[in-house]
Amino acid sequence: MASDILERGEIYFVYRPRVEREQAHAIEDVQRLFMILQPSDSDRSRRLVIGRKHLPQPEEHERFWGFVDEVATRPEPVAEDLERRTYDTRTRGK
Repeated sequence: MASDILERGEIYFVYRPRVEREQAHAIEDVQRLFMILQPSDSDRSRRLVIGRKHLPQPEEHERFWGFVDEVATRPEPVAEDLERRTYDTRTRGK
C-alpha cells in the first residue's frame, strides 16, 4: 500500500513524570506523553497529547489515540507547559 508524504520535519517525544518521580523507568512512571511535530516547510509547531501513553497499533486500527493540544508559530508556547511546576495535590500535599 503506497502512501503520499504529507509533511516532512522533526518529531520529538516528551513525557511528564508522575508526582515525586524524577525520571520514568517504566510506563507507570509517566503522567503524560506528548509528541511535538516541527515541519520543515512551515513555521508552525504542534504539540499532541498521546492518550493512554502509547502509540496506536497499526493492525488494530485505533482511531482516538491523541489530540492536538497546542499550535504555535514559535517553539516557546509549545514547550511552555512541559516545564516542571509545583502545585498542591489532595493526597500528597505540595
